[in-house]
Amino acid sequence: MTETMRVRLAPTERAELEAAAEVAGLTVSEYVRRRVLGRKVVAPLALTDAQTLAELRRLGGLVKHLATIGQGNPDDLRAALTELREAAVRIAT
Repeated sequence: MTETMRVRLAPTERAELEAAAEVAGLTVSEYVRRRVLGRKVVAPLALTDAQTLAELRRLGGLVKHLATIGQGNPDDLRAALTELREAAVRIAT
């Protein structure tokens, strides 16, 4: 069973809530519920972010392959893998 709660908001506050819910991919009710109850509100990755993340992972695989077959300077390959990994983490979070 669910219950309804009415809350008074200024028009600008309502617009702000609606915009934030849309960015998070949630209904306004679900967005407010999560925020009020201290639950996570995580916006889904934009398509371009998902594509960029996939490309970084692909490049990381290629760099790892080069290291495995002994091509390239090992220090440069390690540095490239580290930078790709850090970029992927920045995009994914």
